[in-house]
Amino acid sequence: GIHVHPAAPNVLFAASGTGIHVLSNSNLTPQWVALTVEGARFVTSDAAGYLLHSGSEIGSMKLSTDIGRTWVRGDHGIQTAFIGGLSSTLTPNGRRVIAATDLGVMTLDVGGAWRTALPLREGVFEVVTDGALAYAGMETTGVWKSSDRGDHWQPSSNGLVPTRVTSLSRG
Repeated sequence: GIHVHPAAPNVLFAASGTGIHVLSNSNLTPQWVALTVEGARFVTSDAAGYLLHSGSEIGSMKLSTDIGRTWVRGDHGIQTAFIGGLSSTLTPNGRRVIAATDLGVMTLDVGGAWRTALPLREGVFEVVTDGALAYAGMETTGVWKSSDRGDHWQPSSNGLVPTRVTSLSRG
């Protein structure tokens, strides 16, 4: 997938089978530059573009706090082999990462540990946030919604047929 840096719209990140790449369209001759060499399914960031998150093709998650120069494991304590998507939001206590996994929705508050926010026995393919609102797209039960930054969830699929949701996007 491709991700536009939220604070620098001329900077693009791309996830591919060969890693995470960055492109700055402000250069005279734009060229993609490799940031990692491990295949990735997606790359995303928090709203300010400070934290970058990457999900690999084999289920691990990486985290960068320096716009992709260095990466560390970001999946310690998350018991899952599949990460379908990541999003982040601000809470009164700081930044929170919300992960779509094969065991439901997981959350991580900065300085804390991963916790299960929506335990399910189905894949969650995508999660998006907009302020206090969060939405998750499920393998079989449609869309779920949280109005409190991922703490509590309820079904939100009235009229959605079929209920397999593989992608969500903010408008």
